Amino acid sequence: MESKRKNVYIALFVITTIIAGCIAVYFGIMGYKDKKELEGKIDDLQNEINNVTEENNENEIKDEKDKEEKQLINTTEDKIEYNKKLNQRPALYGIQYMTIYKEDNNRNFNNGKFNDKEKLGISVHIAHECDTEELNKNRQDVPESLTAYINIDYINDYSKKLFDEEINFQKISNIQNENSVLCDLISGLGVCIYKAKSLILNEKTNVYSLTFDVISTENYDKFLEDSKVETTEGYEIENTYVLKYKKENGNYILLEMDRIYTRN
Repeated sequence: MESKRKNVYIALFVITTIIAGCIAVYFGIMGYKDKKELEGKIDDLQNEINNVTEENNENEIKDEKDKEEKQLINTTEDKIEYNKKLNQRPALYGIQYMTIYKEDNNRNFNNGKFNDKEKLGISVHIAHECDTEELNKNRQDVPESLTAYINIDYINDYSKKLFDEEINFQKISNIQNENSVLCDLISGLGVCIYKAKSLILNEKTNVYSLTFDVISTENYDKFLEDSKVETTEGYEIENTYVLKYKKENGNYILLEMDRIYTRN
């Protein structure tokens, strides 16, 4: 009898232990689940906080940038003034040379800073427009060709006026003869019409960004009417460019040029 009672106690103890273990496991699982759910909610809240913080930072950067940038073309009169500047020599030919030398053999446009080959071509041809007498003193034409040898020291000095740095002649393939470099001479540029869209000055960096369209020559007469310059309606836009430059020691230093639209 005593033995049976002892076995009952043992059985009850085992059953009680199993039940207690099950209860402990259950609450452990539930606690783990609750913990994971809580951690998930915390992660979601942290992501929301990060998104709001990032958005606020972007807005602050944009607001700061807006404060730094000043639009210089605000009225019809401004547009007329800048359109005339763009379409008069030497600016007209200067921009034409920039667009020509920024295009490679496949007619792709090389966006960004001016490389050494572009600096050479642009320097030679803008010097021809703005500094003809001195250029002629420092050039030797090649008979029966559209090329000439230009004095390297002279053209480097001119490059420094335009780009604030010399040309690295080791990075270009032009033939050099003693202290001269063989350059192509472009003739017959054709007619181009430029229309200013905006001119923004970043007052912090002192960098100007001039955005302008190249207008189809079919609309040349219409373009010359001052009353038409305020809108692009009726004009066929061939390309749109952004030219960046800065003013330093009385010179306008060319920085980079991008084509942001082309009809082709």
